[in-house]
Amino acid sequence: MKRNETPISKVVDVGKITVIFILASTFIYYIIGGGTWSLFDCLYMTVITITTVGYGEIIDLAGSKLGRAFSMVVMVWGYVLLVYFVSVLSKLLVTGEIKKFIRKNKVKKMVKSFKNHYIVCGFGEMGRNVAKEIFATYRPMVIIDQKPDIDKIVTKFFDSEVATITGNASDEEVLIEAGIQKAAGIILTLSEDKDNLFVLVTAKSINPDIFIATKVVHDQNMSKLIKAGASKVVSPAHIGGMRLASEVLRPTVTTFLDKMLRNKEKNLRVDEIELVEEMDCFGKTLGESNFKSKTNILIMAVAFPNGDFVYNPPIDMKLEKGQKLIVLGEAKDLAKLKNII
Repeated sequence: MKRNETPISKVVDVGKITVIFILASTFIYYIIGGGTWSLFDCLYMTVITITTVGYGEIIDLAGSKLGRAFSMVVMVWGYVLLVYFVSVLSKLLVTGEIKKFIRKNKVKKMVKSFKNHYIVCGFGEMGRNVAKEIFATYRPMVIIDQKPDIDKIVTKFFDSEVATITGNASDEEVLIEAGIQKAAGIILTLSEDKDNLFVLVTAKSINPDIFIATKVVHDQNMSKLIKAGASKVVSPAHIGGMRLASEVLRPTVTTFLDKMLRNKEKNLRVDEIELVEEMDCFGKTLGESNFKSKTNILIMAVAFPNGDFVYNPPIDMKLEKGQKLIVLGEAKDLAKLKNII
């Protein structure tokens, strides 16, 4: 299938050719008859000739060898064209291409409505966990994977409809379809470092300012990914080692964090909120903003643009542009806070 060709467009193209053939045949019959036959009769003659229904000639061709010769041409080529059109339409319905086309258009509409969403490249073991966390925190996302049935896999995994695109994430058109120009970030979880690097470079060429977090399989490739423009590079092997050590050195802490992240009833999360002038809390103190009574959110720290933090900030701390609030609360309350802040 051509790049811009869709299942529907192929049917439309064949349909157009069929209609043009019918109209052309109608006018030729009209010319052969010297205008003595009406256009409607000529059209009727064309249709019954193509479909070979055998109703009999509605216009008198007994004395016209040219008319009968042309009828044979219409009968053969028209029938072939009609059969081809029906076969293309049947294939579209039987193979489920029409369903895929409808879903693709639905995904396009979903992505078009997104803003500051996240793009997950690869839905393997790590990609699933990344997508699961984004989904749990009520953030919009698009999943890109080359599996032909990725939409079914994702829908079954989440028991909910999530925007998915079947394709190669290193393809510019695929990333543009995923809305990379207005995405908040893109997460690369492909199995090979070279694949992640290729997607990284492609993504940066489309949106130089996008935040990119990537997985690295081999630690020696970390510097290459950073030089290529990765905002954050994560080594599963390194994090796994740290986690194993923590299980031995501080088991109670890791148990607490596990329960916090996996508690389905509470769904607690640590999150960050960047302060901008349009927010109602801008220029007020933490006490005046009164976040806790509005959303039951705990303000754990305030981060400053220079990288400094104030932990357990006092209620008289003034909220200013560039600061980020490090907060703890249920995912639904965090989403509510972002809407009212």
